[in-house]
Parts: sequence; structure tokens; C-alpha cells
Amino acid sequence: MLVIIILTMLSHVLNIGFIGEFIYVWAVFYLVIIGVKRNRLNKIHIKILFLLILILMIGIIGNLLAIYKPPFKGIVMDIVNFTKLPICFISFSLFWDNTSFIVKEDTMHMITLFAKIFTAIAFLSLILNFILPIGMGDDIRYGIESFKFIYDSAAWLNQYWIFIVIVLFASISLNRKNSTFLFLALIVWSFTLRSRAIALVFITVLIYLIITKKQYVDDFKKRFLKKRYIISITILMGILGLSSIKKYFLGIKVTARQLLLENGITIMKDYFPFGSGLATYGTEAAKKFYSPLYHEYNLSSFWALKENGTELTDTFWPAVGAQIGFFGLLLYICLIVTIFKYCIYNTRKSPFFFGSVIIYGIYLFVSSTATGIFFSDLTAIFITVICLFISLEKGRNFNK
Repeated sequence: MLVIIILTMLSHVLNIGFIGEFIYVWAVFYLVIIGVKRNRLNKIHIKILFLLILILMIGIIGNLLAIYKPPFKGIVMDIVNFTKLPICFISFSLFWDNTSFIVKEDTMHMITLFAKIFTAIAFLSLILNFILPIGMGDDIRYGIESFKFIYDSAAWLNQYWIFIVIVLFASISLNRKNSTFLFLALIVWSFTLRSRAIALVFITVLIYLIITKKQYVDDFKKRFLKKRYIISITILMGILGLSSIKKYFLGIKVTARQLLLENGITIMKDYFPFGSGLATYGTEAAKKFYSPLYHEYNLSSFWALKENGTELTDTFWPAVGAQIGFFGLLLYICLIVTIFKYCIYNTRKSPFFFGSVIIYGIYLFVSSTATGIFFSDLTAIFITVICLFISLEKGRNFNK
């Protein structure tokens, strides 16, 4: 597992593209062999699979009813996109639950050690880059050069760094001294100078303060659910990505995301109730085979949405709604909520695991307003570590 995590964190730098595919294929086989054949699925797993089957059925019906029939390969690509996160979640939940507690603890310690070393290197590089520029700076924001570390841009660092943060946050339950590395990681994250990263840093600190302020674990939920904390987190979530929302959706200048949102809603209405079908709008498959819908709705006239355009996939919920319709969109939301309700419920007795799930959930929700984060290989891989947290907590409760 550690090797997979290290390769994932370096995949963008080393141009490694097979990790996500490897994890997905393994997860499918594990689900069939262990989950289905050996009857290890619990009620939540079955509910997730049921929702997933309904979603795919709606998408395929949309393809059958629509005038435009995308290539079979494109439909398969979108089936993989829709199933990637839930299947990896179920398979790794089963995998960790079937792994001994000692192995799980050792894995957690190794992943934490990697996160600490990676953070220390990044923090020292940040300091060095300010003193003696070493080519790790990106664009200028707020009069300061943003930090990209070993990645191509600060935006890429932002996508990968969430993993380091959630691992270090969760690791505080093993050793309180790890909080030092967490705050070093938050400093690195804040210097990407992305509004989402900065707001998430504040949310992470706020959740940390809520947890450490408590005296008893049983009192944790009461403290977390106090009105002042809910209001504080809500305000910070409102700030989170505010500049991006203004830039991409509310500005005078027309943007690709704005067009994708508006036309996604229009397509959802025009193709009600089943949507336009898989591989037809806003996904990697629709980009690769350039869906005729881009011509039909005049999106091809916008420079970033032409064939091979750079922003054809810079959307998520509009793409889901357009492809699988209004009811499919509701089912997909229900699927995501089911997964995170399960994560929250099973980590509720461990404040730092719980906080880690909350932070990652907020990150995914906010990122999904602008990118296809739930279809990302990174999300599917990082969710495996959330499954480790859950299984560790179950093991602790069992051993008590």
C-alpha cells in the first residue's frame, strides 16, 4: 500500500499513468471474488451497488433514446468513471476489514512516516525557495510567489497535498507530536495561495481546535455540533472558492465553466428524464470523442471548448445532470452521501479520524463545483486510506 501511495504522490512528476487503472481493476476483482462470491457485503455496500446499477441503467437508457450514439469505448470510459470511487470504496473496506489489526497499524505508521518526510522536504524547499529561488515558485498572487514544490503548478500541488493533510490529521490519534508536522503541512498548503487551499487551512485549524479543546471523547459530537462551530465552518465554506465562483460563474467575462454549467442545465431539461447518455457531455470520454452536443449547443464556438479544448472537463455536477438526467443526478448525490455518512458514522468515536473525514469531504464537495473530482483517480486512491481509518477504528472498538 505504501508503494502505491508513494507512486501516486509522484505520478504527476514521473508521468506514471497506470496506478489508477491498476487500483480499479484490482478493486473490481476483489469485489467479485471476496465481496460477491464469499458474501462479505454489508447492507451499506449493497445499497451503494444498487444505486450504482440504477445510475448506469439510466445512463445507458439515455444513450439508447438519444439521437447521438457515442462510441462503445466512450461509454465504457464513463462507466469506469461512475463506478471508480464506489467500487474502490467497497473493495478496500472489505480488504482492510479482512486484514489483521497489527498489519493495519503498521501500514498507518508507514504512511504517516512518508507523509512526515514529504512534509519536511516540502517545508524546507519552501523556505529555501524564498531565500534562494530554486525553481519551485509558480505565479504571483497577493504580491507573493505561490509555491508549487515538485509539481508543474501550485494547482497540482493543491490537488495532491490534501492527502498529506488528512493523513497527518488522522495520525495525531496515534501520536500527538504529529500535530507539528500537520501545521508544517498547512503552511506549505497555504503557500499555494489558492483560495480553496487557504480556506481549507482555516477549516482544518478550526476542527483541530474544536477537538483538542474537548475533555472527553463522548463530548466530542456535542462540541462539534455547537452552533458557533457550525456557523464558523459554514462561513469558511462560503469563503472557500469564493474568488473562483466570482471569476468563473458571476463575472462579466464569459468563461468555459459558466457555459458548461448553463448548457448542462439546458441539456438536462431537453433530455428529461434520462439525460443525453454516457460519454456525451463534460467528461473525459465526451472530450476524447468530441460529442456532437458541443456543436448542437454552440459550445464549440468558445475557444476553450473546441475539439481538444483545454477546459472541456472543467465541470462535474452539470455533466452528471446532463448525462444521466435529473433523477440520475439525485441518485448519484444519494450515493455520495451514503458513502460519506458511512465514513462519518464509523469514525465518530475517534475525533482525529472523524475530523480527517470531514476535511476530505469538504474538500471534495468544494472541488466538485469546478472539476470532476469524484471521477478522479486520486480520489479513488485516497479514499482507500479513509477506508483504512474506518477499519482501524473498528479494530480498536473490537479490541476494547
